[in-house]
Amino acid sequence: MLFLLACLDRTNPLQLELPDSEAFTEFLAEGHQQEFTEFTALLSAEGVEQIVPPWTLWRQGTDWRSVSQPAFVVPPREQWASITPTLKVLRANVLPLVGPVEVVSGFRTEEYNSLAGGAKGSRHKW
Repeated sequence: MLFLLACLDRTNPLQLELPDSEAFTEFLAEGHQQEFTEFTALLSAEGVEQIVPPWTLWRQGTDWRSVSQPAFVVPPREQWASITPTLKVLRANVLPLVGPVEVVSGFRTEEYNSLAGGAKGSRHKW
């Protein structure tokens, strides 16, 4: 559950190169729209769709170009619900203290996580 908290950057003071919503729209056009619609429906059913922009949860990280990996990835469907407790903690404990935050790295594939130097037990893999 703590992975998301470690991946938040309130204002992007380091000016990280983040894949943006336009890039995500292009990702959806590659055949991922239905999956994203279903993912956001799950978030909505859990009451957590407004905490952070849902598309940012599919962002792999800031070093996607340097590790030659896609900026976005569809998390395995069986893991989708596991993000909701983290989002609830974020809503209850983080946002009231610091205000809006941006997820700079949500879900990561094993390959991306390894190439990016992530821990084997990284919570980025939900």
